[in-house]
Amino acid sequence: MEAGLEAEWESGVAVRLAYTYMESEFEEYVKDCADLSGRDTPGLPGHNFFGELSWAHASGLFGAIDVVHVGELYADDANIVDVDAYTAVDLRAGYERVISGWTVQPFAGVNNLFDEEYNSNVRINARNGRFFEPAPDRNVYGGIRVAFNW
Repeated sequence: MEAGLEAEWESGVAVRLAYTYMESEFEEYVKDCADLSGRDTPGLPGHNFFGELSWAHASGLFGAIDVVHVGELYADDANIVDVDAYTAVDLRAGYERVISGWTVQPFAGVNNLFDEEYNSNVRINARNGRFFEPAPDRNVYGGIRVAFNW
């Protein structure tokens, strides 16, 4: 089941929400003489949520906060290796200005605002226990986007 919602107001505030609920399991599956029928399909969380609250002002200022929640899952067919659920929050802000046909947009942000420990990638059925690729700790970024408007 999936559901989504987007709403924008004249004030410049916008909300985007998406949620997925999934039950996925092997119907009939034998691997190395082990019957894995009925086990959860690895790599697929039961719950997945994304939410964003953003704001953009006519002056060019903008900002947003994103929340991602990924539920528990398994990293192997036998459902022995658990992967914990996590929630990560990102924050970003900037300013956009159009000058003589050029759009200039300085911006900055913080990824993983609350320094959540989680895996950005899980390798399903990995050899030698190398299932996990950790996500970065809290990190800050910034930049400037420049574009010419034809």
